[in-house]
Amino acid sequence: MENTLIRACLCHLGYNMWADPEEKDGIKGFHYGKNAEVAATPRLRFQPKAWDRIVEMLRDAGCNMIILDIGEGVRFDCCPEIAAEDAWSKEQMKAELARLRSLGFEVIPKLNFSTCHDEWLGVYSRMVSTPAYYKVVRELIRETAELFDHPRFFHIGMDEEGLGCQKHFNLVVIRQDKLWYHDLNYICDCVRETGSRPWMWADCLIDYTMSDDTYAERKL
Repeated sequence: MENTLIRACLCHLGYNMWADPEEKDGIKGFHYGKNAEVAATPRLRFQPKAWDRIVEMLRDAGCNMIILDIGEGVRFDCCPEIAAEDAWSKEQMKAELARLRSLGFEVIPKLNFSTCHDEWLGVYSRMVSTPAYYKVVRELIRETAELFDHPRFFHIGMDEEGLGCQKHFNLVVIRQDKLWYHDLNYICDCVRETGSRPWMWADCLIDYTMSDDTYAERKL
């Protein structure tokens, strides 16, 4: 498998990653009335019939890997409060993983820990770089890795964490320089502890100044 060319497709179970809810704690989302179609919602947008058709098309096209962005789509034991109202149970996910593997797909989990795409984390998206945040990140990664039977890769997102991509958010959270690398290294360590290899988007190689090589060289 390691020497096989990867033909992958990124698919989403969760979708609360690109905008505020239409209303949160009595405050309307910044985008309200403009880009409401991407507003975070309490229920999944996932459609089973569409998903089955997508899987069939991917198989027919020769795809051999699905990177599944989970977000709010699974009710995890460690933090069930962040799940969508109709989130999948872990048993439902296990059954779907077995089906996908039987069709020839390697399935890779993705949890996007970028502050630009973490509305799915619920209250923890407003606790970034705190002890509570680090605890839930570690537990989510561990539980996800177990659910996916310790996959070869684990995608951690980490893209677009800057002002340009958050200018339509009510609350902007941006980690920079040593804190960004500290949290990236922490997340990578959490993934490696499960036996998986961390994957991420390449934004940091384009948009971030590696001012401290001891932070950059260790994980990137």
